[in-house]
Amino acid sequence: MANRIRDCGRLDDLTRFAQECARVGNLGDLQGTIDAAVRELGFRWFTLLHNVDLRRGCGESLFLTTYPSAWLEEGLAERHYVEDPIHAACARTPSGLAWDRVGDVLELSSRQRSILKRARDHDLAAGYSLPIRTPGEPEAIFTVARPRDEPLDAAEILTARLLGSVAYDRARELRRDKDLRVCSSQSAPGRVHRARGAR
Repeated sequence: MANRIRDCGRLDDLTRFAQECARVGNLGDLQGTIDAAVRELGFRWFTLLHNVDLRRGCGESLFLTTYPSAWLEEGLAERHYVEDPIHAACARTPSGLAWDRVGDVLELSSRQRSILKRARDHDLAAGYSLPIRTPGEPEAIFTVARPRDEPLDAAEILTARLLGSVAYDRARELRRDKDLRVCSSQSAPGRVHRARGAR
């Protein structure tokens, strides 16, 4: 009975999250909404991004995150994302995976083991990553993480998958609406407009 009550509460939280996402009007507000939900549901950080080479510039690519700034800076400087073992493992799964299972789908190189260790050094100890694939668009990845180094249970994995799906759908809608507004402005006679970045 206690588990059923807890699960109903979690479903209520996810329903409220979907409703709050639907109300936000820009990606900055969406990031705050995702951050609040992630924390409320037992995680500490999240990232939602298009799987692109970040050092080439994001342009209009999606990049929302609350990861520790020191880890982001190290990841860019050392190009961890090129051989990121989590992203590599996600490419081989249809619906994502918990980080403790990465070795089940990928033979880790010494470089990839080092990246995982460095992530733990920044308190990114356990998490779940969800690949999101839409035909004709860059692949996206949604990740939740926490400093507590213990495997996610089934309820936490399902929660992460639902969070990611809702968050990405709304981010995609906001980016599409922004693109439509920019195109409309650029088509106005006698005026030249420059689109601002998605962030």
